[in-house]
Amino acid sequence: VQHQDWRFILLGEGSLRPRYQKEYPEFLFKGFVDPEPYYFKASITIVPSIWPENLPYVIAESINYGIPVLASRKGGIPEMVVHGKTGVLYGNQNEMKEGLSRLINDRDYLKKLHRGALRQKQDLDFNSTVQRYIELFQSKLQTPMSK
Repeated sequence: VQHQDWRFILLGEGSLRPRYQKEYPEFLFKGFVDPEPYYFKASITIVPSIWPENLPYVIAESINYGIPVLASRKGGIPEMVVHGKTGVLYGNQNEMKEGLSRLINDRDYLKKLHRGALRQKQDLDFNSTVQRYIELFQSKLQTPMSK
């Protein structure tokens, strides 16, 4: 997927970085850095997990900043990203390309997902999650145990 108005910046590190730097010289590889400054500039976060991650923090952070997420349907990711509302989920490389192409070329769709991410951000917020657990535990403590 190529588009003149877009710039791909990759954060993080991995064994395939040298290969990808050669294959995609137009991408900017930053390595391990503090991601916060990039969230203020990002339009999309891509999470191409190949392992079934339970709760990728990058997704929670992205949604907290109102950034739509393009992510694989692995592990707990589909519980975090609502397809067509806060991001796009894919199951294979072709679906990933189609999803990215739509996000890049359909500004209205991207704006819709941005608004959806902002609405969902409280669901993935750490403090809100802790508060919901406290309320759940308190409700269970107040319920008499059956024998």
